[in-house]
Amino acid sequence: TSSSFVTFFPFVVFVAALSSLTFTLSTFVWFAPTFIPDQLITNTQKIFKGQNEELDVAVLNKTKQRLWYIYDKREKIGGRFYSNDIERLQAVLFSSDGWAIVYAPNYQKGLEKYWEAVDYQGISYKIEKVFVDSLSNLAYVKFSGDGFSFISFANWNEIFPAQTVWEISSNRRERHILEKPVKVTEEKSYFIWQPQFFYQLLVSSESGNLIINSNGEMIGILDKNRNIIYGWMIDSQFASILQKGATNYTAALWKGRMAHGFVKESDFIKRVSGFYVDSSPTRATASTVGAGDLIIRIQNRSVEAEDLSRQILSAPEKFSVTILRGGKELNLEAIKTNISK
Repeated sequence: TSSSFVTFFPFVVFVAALSSLTFTLSTFVWFAPTFIPDQLITNTQKIFKGQNEELDVAVLNKTKQRLWYIYDKREKIGGRFYSNDIERLQAVLFSSDGWAIVYAPNYQKGLEKYWEAVDYQGISYKIEKVFVDSLSNLAYVKFSGDGFSFISFANWNEIFPAQTVWEISSNRRERHILEKPVKVTEEKSYFIWQPQFFYQLLVSSESGNLIINSNGEMIGILDKNRNIIYGWMIDSQFASILQKGATNYTAALWKGRMAHGFVKESDFIKRVSGFYVDSSPTRATASTVGAGDLIIRIQNRSVEAEDLSRQILSAPEKFSVTILRGGKELNLEAIKTNISK
């Protein structure tokens, strides 16, 4: 009997231990939080890092070297100095031969004869030419000289909500997170090329300041309403400015609004959206767009409300357009017209 007990005792201990372990594991599964995979943790860490991203000092310094300032010479004290609280314009050089972009909403023709440009080293330059772009409301300024360091433009296809951007001036470096573009006009009907949506920054932002990405590439310039005037508009006119000293915007002259609806296709109904044409310089024919057509694709790319102006302004002079007319899709070719004033 004693030997049987000795033989049976280890088995009892084993069963008791196993029962205890099973209860412990069951309790752990009941109370423990859901397991988070390593990849999710990694992504969370990346997001946290992005939200606390700092601008590289070398990028900041290079950016500030591309910022010049325009003073009114009539404001000089004793013919030599400027008061610290004087209003000045911030210019961003975007070409080696002295072309710069300036937000100057109060500019009047002839004021440039009183202007003086000063670079980051304090060297003064004359101003050769100024003209205002009526579409972007920015002033293009040509400084005397060449061989200057200049800023490059960001790839707009890589600009998106939740991205970190930087607001830069001589005494400001502010980090912002882009939110979804907002519609800033109340027009019910507008030209297809007129920008309707803009990224906006916080109230603390200052008009005229430069907006860059973490690589120091220009995203745009802030206006008085804290909208970012898009850098792609400047970049798209680069060649024309260098060659002609003026902008050369071309676009289709369709006027309308974004709209959506439902059409029957085979045995199902699908939702469609696009730019509904209220008026057009051409009639609705087998080869031209007219009133009542719904433009659903430009250059084989779906029409997007937030990016529509760039889609049409950046399209080639002859471009493809897909419309919905009478429930059927038609592929047409359109020709752009010069809209620069």
